[in-house]
Amino acid sequence: DIACSEADGLVQRVLEQFEQPFAVRELNIRMRTSIGYGCFPEHGRTTEDLLTAADHSMYACKHQQRDSHPPTLH
Repeated sequence: DIACSEADGLVQRVLEQFEQPFAVRELNIRMRTSIGYGCFPEHGRTTEDLLTAADHSMYACKHQQRDSHPPTLH
């Protein structure tokens, strides 16, 4: 079990792993990822409520990334 208060730190550590490019053969590949989560009972008590909370959390992450790091083409 992980406390909901610890989830933000865990998510941040996972997202940090995607900040550096991945080397695949001769290519450096940059990826973005978005993570959403819902905690019981803070964000809901039913599966549907928790999935909705996770979905909202994921889209908030996507919007935050888009606003702070606009995509670039190289």
